[in-house]
Amino acid sequence: MLRLPQAALFTNGRMELTAQMSNTESSNEWREGLIDAANLAPLPLEVLLERRAVILANRRARKAAKPAYINTDASWRHGVAGLAYDSGALGQRIELVRCEDNHAAEYLALLMAMSDAENALAGPVAFRTDSATVVNLRPGRDGQYAGLHKLIARLLARHPEWTLALVEGYRNRVADSLSRRPFGRRPEATKKHRVKSPKKKGADKGGD
Repeated sequence: MLRLPQAALFTNGRMELTAQMSNTESSNEWREGLIDAANLAPLPLEVLLERRAVILANRRARKAAKPAYINTDASWRHGVAGLAYDSGALGQRIELVRCEDNHAAEYLALLMAMSDAENALAGPVAFRTDSATVVNLRPGRDGQYAGLHKLIARLLARHPEWTLALVEGYRNRVADSLSRRPFGRRPEATKKHRVKSPKKKGADKGGD
């Protein structure tokens, strides 16, 4: 196995190897290939194109192996829901629909994202939501979400490379903000979005 020289210098138009070779045989092999710097020519185009094709194929393979992400969220108000998702692979989408309650809205937001992903994406997809009801696929006390539950379960079964995960609210702020946009509201300082400010050292604990 040859060890590449660590450095090279151009002196009087010739390349002089300055690194030590691992053994005499490899040193002689390198010296046999020694050429004048003036004769240093680029690699043939077909060699470069072949190398480039391999590099791009490996890059695509690595990218395909990395799951695409889709964050979903929903806002509900008086029988109307704002559904939204945010994704590096699909961009963003917002829809306003009639809906019975906030849990159903969360289910519908996920279904919207899954439907688009099934049509446009191949390979692993990581769906993320801050709704525990949706992640745990709860059908509801009276089974009112059973139909939505079955649709999502069916999609997950059809795509075993898909995952569904629960994220904290502050990690889902973009999708949350998008879902509130149809109502003209900014995200409220709810418990899942509220960020605690650090306490100052030496602050008085009591009043005057």
